[in-house]
Amino acid sequence: YLARHIPLAQLGVFGIARTLADTISLFVARCAGLILFPIVAAMSGSGPEIRTRLRTGRRTMLAGAVIGLALFTAFSDLIVRILYDARYAEAGLMLPILAIGAWFSLLSWVNDSILIGIGHPKFSAAANLVKLLTMIIGVPIALTLRGLDAAIVVLAAGELSRYLTLWVLSRREGLAYARDDLPLTLMFVGLTVLFREAGAALGISGDLTDAMRKQVGRI
Repeated sequence: YLARHIPLAQLGVFGIARTLADTISLFVARCAGLILFPIVAAMSGSGPEIRTRLRTGRRTMLAGAVIGLALFTAFSDLIVRILYDARYAEAGLMLPILAIGAWFSLLSWVNDSILIGIGHPKFSAAANLVKLLTMIIGVPIALTLRGLDAAIVVLAAGELSRYLTLWVLSRREGLAYARDDLPLTLMFVGLTVLFREAGAALGISGDLTDAMRKQVGRI
């Protein structure tokens, strides 16, 4: 769809930004599939019992991901400048929004592995359907009204809709982790701000105000 409605050069820049943003979440998804899924599949007991037994390992996995993703988000423009020439600088401005979506994607992958492990793949299918509908409806509208940057916000919102759907369905099985995910999300935001301000103090990046002004100006 995007290939038919935006210039090819802009599509290439977006492709680079999306690939970079997905790196950490796909790594965690692979770990969840290889580690959490077989552990859950071998467990017996009710949903609340499984949730309690998994909590420490899940927190540890996600806390490590928070640090990596926060560093990546804080210095996304610097990463693009190091890896690519000036023609691709716009990717560094797309990355923070995509990284927010990647965070919710990461949470969803972990929850997916747990739900599939207890024999509920239909929950994952339902969440993916909600995400798909969000993108099918929202991306064309956003692209028409405000351009690619607004469409990228919708893509991130699609990941959030997937996570929220999984959360609602997980509650029915006693496997919701909202009390863990909210502090982890706040930790992600806080560390991103901290790393960005530290980078500004060291002179290797602009400060947070500058970054936010650029984002608001684009959207």
